[in-house]
Amino acid sequence: MSGSVIITQVFYKINTTKFDWTASEIDGTVPEILLTTLQVKNIIGSYANMAVTIPKSPAPTDLYDIEILDSNDFDIFGGTLVNRSNTLIEQSIPLILPGVLGPRQIVDSVFRFKLTNNLILGAKGSCQIYFVR
Repeated sequence: MSGSVIITQVFYKINTTKFDWTASEIDGTVPEILLTTLQVKNIIGSYANMAVTIPKSPAPTDLYDIEILDSNDFDIFGGTLVNRSNTLIEQSIPLILPGVLGPRQIVDSVFRFKLTNNLILGAKGSCQIYFVR
């Protein structure tokens, strides 16, 4: 069975976009996924404030990586979502300048979830991103 990613968005005082992912049963890969035009419209102009990664069961490979990419393949979290724990729930704040963490404004119409470095067949997890206006 191939891997999958399900996107859920919730809008309130703090908007969230959640990526629930399942790795392939064949090779452990997780497909890259783009937000739809409507999903991007819901977050454009807001600031990515924080992300939370939650490994589930079966747990992914320790030190798996997540990137949230724009149309230029720029990681809007600046690399702070790499080397994720396969046992701990972790939080990350975008790296906006060398040594400076803080919210990053979403200005691009492309928003792509990419997970790499997982070798566990059928591994599961989620990544929830919090946005503020």
